[in-house]
Amino acid sequence: MLKLGVSVNSVKWLPAITTTGLVLLSCWVHQAIAQELPSNCIALPTRTQVCPNLLYKRAPISVESLNIQEGEAMCICLTDFSSLRVSAADEQGKVDQLVSASRAAAKLNITETELLTLLRK
Repeated sequence: MLKLGVSVNSVKWLPAITTTGLVLLSCWVHQAIAQELPSNCIALPTRTQVCPNLLYKRAPISVESLNIQEGEAMCICLTDFSSLRVSAADEQGKVDQLVSASRAAAKLNITETELLTLLRK
């Protein structure tokens, strides 16, 4: 058995301080993050459940119809746009991406260029 040279009685206060410190730190971090998080996220209108994979970043462009301002924090449901995040390598993939981008942009009422810029930049 490993002996650390510290009695059990001398470290009883440690969990209480750690727990209290973590609660206070958690409250402070939550307030700081809440001030920065966007009020809405870009997701397909067909989504009925909470998005399992969110990305928070600064908006590269302004998109008025989505209430996104350039440089402000925005949120993207990566699950809904996973096939559009990176340019396709082959021709068939590029065609598939164009079709997907066109459909998604139409559902969001924005242009394909705006959608791809928001996702890739």
